[in-house]
Amino acid sequence: MTFMMKTGNGELEGSGQQAGGILHVALDLSDLDLSAFGILQSRFGMKMTSRIDGSVRLKIDQQNAMRSNGELNLIFRALALDESQVAVGEGALPIPAVVIARGNDARLQAKLARGVLTIE
Repeated sequence: MTFMMKTGNGELEGSGQQAGGILHVALDLSDLDLSAFGILQSRFGMKMTSRIDGSVRLKIDQQNAMRSNGELNLIFRALALDESQVAVGEGALPIPAVVIARGNDARLQAKLARGVLTIE
């Protein structure tokens, strides 16, 4: 399966394939804005905005996690949580506006090798 989704000015492209207990996932993000995913607000009460670039490549062995591997490389040019009422159990927790990342220096790099996730 392959897909491409436009989100405002951003794009999310990817592919996924499952065969013999192995799941292959490839995602490319370009200027992705999380506010385009209404489920974050409707389900969890989170009003997020972002500009995320990067890629995700995963091979997940559903029978033996030790054979799973992959890489995640994300650049957060912007990431913010607007004032929100985040769902917690049957109630809501008020969260003030928070800027988590701004500029090109906020990065998340992670590797999955032999079933172990390492964040760099």
